[in-house]
Amino acid sequence: MHRKDLDLIVTAGTDATAAILKVNNGRIPILAMGVSDAVGSGFVADKKDSGIENFTVRIVPDRFERMFMIFHEVVRFKNLGLIYPDSESGKKYTNLDAAKKISQERNFKITEYKLKNESSKDCFAALKELSKQKIDAFFIPSLLCFDLEKNNLQPMMKFLREKKIPTFARNGSAYVRSGALMGFSTLDFTKRGDFISDQVIRILKGVKPRDLNMIDHAVPKISFNLKVAEEINFDPPFDILSATDEIYKKIIIPEKN
Repeated sequence: MHRKDLDLIVTAGTDATAAILKVNNGRIPILAMGVSDAVGSGFVADKKDSGIENFTVRIVPDRFERMFMIFHEVVRFKNLGLIYPDSESGKKYTNLDAAKKISQERNFKITEYKLKNESSKDCFAALKELSKQKIDAFFIPSLLCFDLEKNNLQPMMKFLREKKIPTFARNGSAYVRSGALMGFSTLDFTKRGDFISDQVIRILKGVKPRDLNMIDHAVPKISFNLKVAEEINFDPPFDILSATDEIYKKIIIPEKN
């Protein structure tokens, strides 16, 4: 932030954005992308105003609420299992507030498990405990223990399928391909790229970041795994299949480098 030759700083992710805003010099334009919850994280004043002259971010309104809404619309579960570290960031990566909001609107129960840490061992123990509490659906959060690139998730995914528990993956396609029932698609970044590129161009042409529109009304695309549905004895509604953008017919375990 001490440099004089930068026209724009792009931050990727919630933690990176929080770090750069702590040392914001108020001069260099900052564009944030990949932020979990810009309003909830306190980065912006509200969805229509960043509140910071040199800062803007892409916001998809009610994105996380829609995850739980669509998941419940398809599965009609009664008891959703959620696990998270008992911290503000942990709750955001599990979208606890969004889940509670939709649970009240659609009248389903949430059974929570607070993690001491995010190790695979502790997360697996949490799943076993939630299973004992008769959850009939599970939301796969964006936690370290569910990092598909760093951990072998197959024991946990297989456990959930053996218990006939439908799952929705927050981080999308790769998880659905690897054994989750459904999730939002993450393969097509075209619309997101167009939105962010337009922000970049306008900033470089001299538009103040705070004056830019932050709201992207992107329509979510859905991924669905028919093999998982078969293994958990779930008969998917025809309308969800017709509206699904990606359908997988088998479980593909990712190769490790």
